[in-house]
Amino acid sequence: MRGMLKFNVDKDAKGNPRESGIGDAFKDDEGKMLSQCSLFVGVLDANTTKILTIKKAFQIIVAFRWGIVDKVIMENDSENVVKWAKEPSTTFWKLRTTMMRMEFFKSKLKDWSFFENFKICKWCCKFLG
Repeated sequence: MRGMLKFNVDKDAKGNPRESGIGDAFKDDEGKMLSQCSLFVGVLDANTTKILTIKKAFQIIVAFRWGIVDKVIMENDSENVVKWAKEPSTTFWKLRTTMMRMEFFKSKLKDWSFFENFKICKWCCKFLG
């Protein structure tokens, strides 16, 4: 799709809670890597780490003015995180401020959606396990 920007959410949180880091990879509609980033975020649970990753990605997209693209696609493997990002009111109170900031950044974009790859991940884990 022309005019598209995609980012993959990657998190590293082994155990709950543990030291966590976030990483984002941004690609254009031709698959060209535009940017990558990583950041230590502290001692957090896995879902909080993923939410912070998505919020940071939206912030970067808006700051770099990539938000003018027609569509931003996010790839994530957590059913909870996808639900919370689509419906911020369903998240628990601890993340409400983060979710409000995420909503602000989402409002600056033309269009956004999730590519939910958690079904594939669960199938792979079941198959390989």
